[in-house]
Amino acid sequence: GIVGVASSSGIGVVKVEGCEFSGSVSTGWIAGGIVGFCRGGAEIVGCTCRGSVSATGNSAGGIVGRISRGKVKDCVFTSNGSVNQMKPDAGGIVGMVYASGISGGATVQIENCASYGVIRGLNNVGGIIGLIDNGAGDVLTVSNCAAYGCQVYATGSAGGTAQWQLVGGVCGYAKGTGIVSFVNCLSNAE
Repeated sequence: GIVGVASSSGIGVVKVEGCEFSGSVSTGWIAGGIVGFCRGGAEIVGCTCRGSVSATGNSAGGIVGRISRGKVKDCVFTSNGSVNQMKPDAGGIVGMVYASGISGGATVQIENCASYGVIRGLNNVGGIIGLIDNGAGDVLTVSNCAAYGCQVYATGSAGGTAQWQLVGGVCGYAKGTGIVSFVNCLSNAE
């Protein structure tokens, strides 16, 4: 994608804004069309992915592969885009939200995003987010996001071993002990 790791710390904020990706990115672990791994309060704003994102390990997303703390806002994964994940955790916007274990809790916001592309993964596959795994003190808000006509598939097998096929129009699998809110989200995913 555009940035491998976007990591804010201290008083500074890393912001990836207005970027567009239309190529192909492939990796063994954590792939994103715009940012591979977003952490430390980094912000991804107004970005578009028209390209192909694939990973052979966990976490692939059209915009962000994995986020632990930060914001994804006003981003679009277009109908030309595709996410092809050989393992779990594939999403049109974010492959995996993993905030568990961050000291003091983490805040993740995903707002005003739209997904139109094709998303495939082993399991935990969603039109917006593949997997949410948050811990005590973590707060995740997904608001005003929509998966419009995107195609969401779980293959459900790896090496001949059957896997759960957890698929959702907005989120494939949400778990944890923190707070997760879905507000004004829509899906007409296939």
